[in-house]
Amino acid sequence: MKRYLVGSGITASLIGLIVIYVVLYTPHERSGTGSVSIPDGATLTQTARILDSTDVISSSFAFKALAFVTNKETAIKAGTYIFPRRNTIKDALDIVTMGSHLQMIRIQFPEGIRVAGIADTLERRFGIPRQKTMALAWDRSFIQSLGISSSTLEGYLLPDTYSFTHTPGPRELLSVMVNETKKFLSVDSIKERIKRSGMTPHEVLTLASIVEGETGKSAERPRIAGVYLNRLRRGMLLQADPTVQYALPDGPRRLLLKDYKRQSPYNTYLHPGLPPTPVNNPGRASILAVLYPEHHDYIYFVADGKGGHIFSRTLAEHNNAVRAYRDMMRRRPN
Repeated sequence: MKRYLVGSGITASLIGLIVIYVVLYTPHERSGTGSVSIPDGATLTQTARILDSTDVISSSFAFKALAFVTNKETAIKAGTYIFPRRNTIKDALDIVTMGSHLQMIRIQFPEGIRVAGIADTLERRFGIPRQKTMALAWDRSFIQSLGISSSTLEGYLLPDTYSFTHTPGPRELLSVMVNETKKFLSVDSIKERIKRSGMTPHEVLTLASIVEGETGKSAERPRIAGVYLNRLRRGMLLQADPTVQYALPDGPRRLLLKDYKRQSPYNTYLHPGLPPTPVNNPGRASILAVLYPEHHDYIYFVADGKGGHIFSRTLAEHNNAVRAYRDMMRRRPN
């Protein structure tokens, strides 16, 4: 009888081991496809529930049991994963604890984008309320925590393509973008050029944002930077349209005569010098244009109607260029 009981116990143990092996190592085929997101801070139980509900695994209990046995219960990595159509519970556990098969989330921000544009992108792509990003970009304590001496993060968010393994919140994204700006400005050659320019980093970014707003042509940026630096040296008003646009509650749009008379510290048609802060987030090329400007004696420029500008040394030359531009625009079909 004793031998029989021992034999039965061994048989039961073997059957149990076989069942466990089958559950853990038999490939499970998903009924659906698509990525699966494990949120930041998700517990083992929450992760198991997510994987079970998306049909990645066949048993949340077995998934948690294997995690405990292998000491991986606290090794879950947040992210958006692309799981194979067929995988075992062990495969699934390895994926979410090793961080493999992660789907990269890429967010591209063009040069010259404003904070408002960044907020719109986060809301459109991830459902993050626009106002949440906007408020954070003007939050003094948050700005100071990033080591920035400004009333806003406008101008300090370097446009680029950013990659994440998970959906970034506005605090994380803005921090990463600011750090990229700081990293760029901390390059030894850039630091030396800022010092030689006689401007502060804030002033460099502010002027770069104006250059960014004036032209999309790389070849023109150093020339336009030179125009504004000439104006600053001569004590002339900058009269920069991008600064007027920034003050508009319904901009950017086509400027009207009344817009140039709008009272705002950003209106450089009324107030001398640079505006209080950048008026957009300039890219590297516009920052470099300010630090390596073209040396010339131009102090005026106007659009040429072809995507570029005509530069003038005197007011008479400029007025002629403006008349030519207006005549050309009148002759264009609507």
